[in-house]
Amino acid sequence: TTSGAQAYEVSTSVPSGSVTLNATTVSFTSLTISGGTLTTNATTSVDALTFSSGTLSGSGAVTLDAMDWTGGLMSGTGSTSLSGRGVFSMTSGSGYGASGAPSISRSFTVGSGATLTIYRSSTASYYYVYINNTTGNVGNLINNGTINIDHQAANGINYYLQFTYNNATGTITNSGTIYVDLTGSSTSTNSYVYGNVTFNNTSGTVKTAATSTSNANSVWMQYGSGAISGTSYGDQGWWLESGTHTISGTVSLRSGATSGTPSLVVAGGTLTANSTATVASLGFTSGIVNGTGTLTLNGLNWTGGVMRGTGSTV
Repeated sequence: TTSGAQAYEVSTSVPSGSVTLNATTVSFTSLTISGGTLTTNATTSVDALTFSSGTLSGSGAVTLDAMDWTGGLMSGTGSTSLSGRGVFSMTSGSGYGASGAPSISRSFTVGSGATLTIYRSSTASYYYVYINNTTGNVGNLINNGTINIDHQAANGINYYLQFTYNNATGTITNSGTIYVDLTGSSTSTNSYVYGNVTFNNTSGTVKTAATSTSNANSVWMQYGSGAISGTSYGDQGWWLESGTHTISGTVSLRSGATSGTPSLVVAGGTLTANSTATVASLGFTSGIVNGTGTLTLNGLNWTGGVMRGTGSTV
């Protein structure tokens, strides 16, 4: 345990046990957490973090210039931010917490200019990144930069990366750009993102490699509730399976797609437009579309579901 108005610039490893930092500022040239617990209540900067298991906690603000995160828990009332300087990667895993997959129970921000690549572990068909709320700790993955999702699956079937939770659902807030299999190495025909947490796309963009009307083809399949604004590029860039979703702004098709290919699919749950929203092409197979606003559709493939409410669809 350290305390007082101290500053450090060190390289250290926390393989076991507990270390608490109460100094005013701490700077690490390199930091490895591989089983222990680091609690930092200080303003902390890390040139390079390697995190495979254990816990990073505390009330301090942590800024990372590079990161390789393959497992372990980030928790506490503090925050973690990725700067725009280095290489940041995260590899999904199984199980929640200190000995499981990368688990976020604090504010975790991909800063403007930073790029985080999230890899699906190649050892199973599906793996997880947890975004979780616990007492006093609110999990929120905030993207102000770029997130690349790379499934790393060679000709696989039904490979997916799942954003999920353990106790109570956390939130993904996107005002940057998220790519699904557009910049990575995946050649799988049925890779997709399974979102089981709240997803708020607040003026951000989601770009997918989806090129067909199959729901298991490089799409963002959303089960948790949330809000859609900003843009989505891809044949079925959004696929809504359940939950309640509000929509505003414009959902656009990717370059080269046609209006006959949905850019947004409602296959369950509720899509609510209480303001003005435009969808390049809507696929509607089940669920509810409602609201008090005006929903403008430039293309529609409606095979099931109910449209209702005091608003209008044009």
